[in-house]
Amino acid sequence: MGAMSVVLSKACSTYAVTTVKSFVFEAVRTHGFLQCDNELTILPIAKPVIRELGGLKLRRYPTYSSQSLGTDERFHQSVLVQVRAFKLQVEQDYETKILTYHPLAPWLTRHSTWCLNRYVAHSDGQTSYQRRWLNTLKQPLCEVGETIMFRVPAAKKKSQREFEANWHEGLWLGRETSSVEVLIGTSIGVFKAKRVRRLPSSSKFNKQLLGKLKTVPWKHGNDGNFDPQVCSSRSCDEPETT
Repeated sequence: MGAMSVVLSKACSTYAVTTVKSFVFEAVRTHGFLQCDNELTILPIAKPVIRELGGLKLRRYPTYSSQSLGTDERFHQSVLVQVRAFKLQVEQDYETKILTYHPLAPWLTRHSTWCLNRYVAHSDGQTSYQRRWLNTLKQPLCEVGETIMFRVPAAKKKSQREFEANWHEGLWLGRETSSVEVLIGTSIGVFKAKRVRRLPSSSKFNKQLLGKLKTVPWKHGNDGNFDPQVCSSRSCDEPETT
């Protein structure tokens, strides 16, 4: 059991470091303090971020002192509530159970934090996104886990593109943070797409497709990327049509 925990920790650490760095860049706060407690699962993430970015300093709080983290702990509670809400929604839609080790579970967590940062208003009436960018977010959303159609731009001659179908089924996993693209889960990996189409109610929840989802956000090749990497028309084969 201990050896398995070490393997899982190594599998997640590079992705976690990359995610924290991406958040720092998104917030444009590359100078200041990165606050955390002394838990063994947190320090291996915080220290590389500080080392690689250079402008941040580590500020630690006492072990097992959740009150010292204040608003951070309250945000964690909000994330857990939102994750449970999304989980119940998916379970109801697909008439199945989503356990903690299901590949969709970490995508629910990722999408929960994305939504909270962009749609939950603070005491001043603004969201975290509005505070940073002085603007509201107007990107349309689907239900997380919903079966949708997405278009894969094919790098082929026009005659070939017209003959082959470029629209495929996938699971809507959320939106990309740094672009307007959508993350789509398939049986062979996760695609980024700009164009998606919703399906009629009778086809919105393909249980077979959900069962084929295998990719999780942190399955990387020790470079902070997806493994298989988030696909483009040139980096992955086209997904199978279900």
